[in-house]
Amino acid sequence: GGGGDVDAGGDAGGDGDGGRDRVVGTAWKERERACFHAAVRSVMDEVLSNPSLQGLLSAERRRLLQAWRDSYCPITDRLLLLPGEDEEAAAAPRAGPTRGDKSTAAADAISRDLERHGGERGLPKHVVAHIEETQGIPADGLVPPDLVPESITDRIGEGIMKTVADLMPGADFGQSRLELCTRLSGMLTALPPGTSIQLFGSTVNGFGSSTSDVDMCLIQDAETARVAPWDPVEIVSQAAAMLEAGGMSEVNARTTSRIPILMFVDPVTGLSCDLCASNPLALRNTALLRAYAQADARVRPLAYVLKHWASRRQINNPSGATLSSYGYLLLLLHHLMRRSTPVVPCLAALPPDWNGPEFVFDTPESALPSIPVPNAEKRLYNTYFYDPKDFRKIQSVAARNRESLGRLLLTFFWLYAFEFDSRRHVVSVRPRSVGGGAGPSVPSVLKEDKVDENKWNPRPLLAIEDPFEHDYDVAHVLRHTTNKAIKAEMARAYALLVTGGDLSGVDLIARLAEEAPEPPLPRKEYPKAEGAAEGDSVGTPFSPELAATSAGGAFGGVGSG
Repeated sequence: GGGGDVDAGGDAGGDGDGGRDRVVGTAWKERERACFHAAVRSVMDEVLSNPSLQGLLSAERRRLLQAWRDSYCPITDRLLLLPGEDEEAAAAPRAGPTRGDKSTAAADAISRDLERHGGERGLPKHVVAHIEETQGIPADGLVPPDLVPESITDRIGEGIMKTVADLMPGADFGQSRLELCTRLSGMLTALPPGTSIQLFGSTVNGFGSSTSDVDMCLIQDAETARVAPWDPVEIVSQAAAMLEAGGMSEVNARTTSRIPILMFVDPVTGLSCDLCASNPLALRNTALLRAYAQADARVRPLAYVLKHWASRRQINNPSGATLSSYGYLLLLLHHLMRRSTPVVPCLAALPPDWNGPEFVFDTPESALPSIPVPNAEKRLYNTYFYDPKDFRKIQSVAARNRESLGRLLLTFFWLYAFEFDSRRHVVSVRPRSVGGGAGPSVPSVLKEDKVDENKWNPRPLLAIEDPFEHDYDVAHVLRHTTNKAIKAEMARAYALLVTGGDLSGVDLIARLAEEAPEPPLPRKEYPKAEGAAEGDSVGTPFSPELAATSAGGAFGGVGSG
């Protein structure tokens, strides 16, 4: 039963290459240790959740096993009290049936170490002490959210609203981008008939900022595409020549990418632009996020402050093996729809005739419409979701959740720092037939199912299922080091908010988003993932007029015919 020598194997490179090999060896051992401890914890979880297996153990040994399991630190991915790492604890598993007294003594000794810090929902004191020692996070900042007084959460909420007022773009945000799109349409009139240009992404999804790139897509109307479909590679190449002739700068066509894309800068506005061809999933993804932005008034402020925090803490860069803003937005939506009283519905689970009075999360897929849309490889995905013209019914049901912005931000950080089991579960906002309402007890997508069905990596890191391309892991860029860094940042954020003392709300958020000196890994400036729908920017302010323009079609035909 041993934790024994989890570092067996020594440095990965020997001494030949000196320091570098020792660093590589240390990183390898850390990763292997985390995987080993996750495997041991998995066995413990299986035994503790299976009545048949529990029946094979005495009551004392079940207590001992539970104590070992409770010693797991979610920040450092380590079981702090493994058999073989504590002499007294180790005696019990190797003892025979007549050694019950020793087993009881071991369980009692460990249980004293693992008394809860801050009540039943709190972390074991042993784990809190370990986090304080290794991460520098004070123990008084690690009490569970339900013990944090309203006076603190109200101040956090005030700070969120005042901070995001400066983060959200101004009134001319949408208009300037509409005008840019119109100018570009005029430059592309020589493209084939039936071609038009459409905004998507952060300009129209409800979560953008003034510095967000302008994402646009060249599309071909259905009738023309049926008769004379164009080649996306050829269209992007043609558009590159036309835009360069029209005065766009830094024109860079990437025609070998999964979705051909043209990157350039508009010299009039200084905006960076991405123009792709034939990317219908991106358009549906934009519409989905736009719908969530309207579902409840708390969604957008929370998204903006999370994007700001992640950017300042340098954990918002897929090129550096951390999450995109899109990934953080999906984390937020997953959290909000799984509150005991949901803040947002699972839009993909609401039937077209839904009219309340409750959100439903378990509608069978066979009872919902299908809106098939192809990805770049022409594989079809069902992109149906409930998208009413009037969101007042959804908003009235969402309003039954009375939690404040501050409370929801705290519970977000607590969930992903300490509670969410990324070894077993996948973050998802898709419907599941779970036979119940929402809430913390609703099972997420199981990672073992994604491993079996979609060949995902079984590593114990955070995984996020794309809302439409359900076989795509939005968090696939994470490494052990950056996954650990993100969890540590969430724990830090939680503790800083809880221990804010007499700081004002604005100062609390400023403290939360103090700029990190460096990213978890050395930053590598690669181009934005070509053709990503929302994968690299959370988003945009919501403008009904702009959204209607984008959702209803494109900016006129750019092909002259």
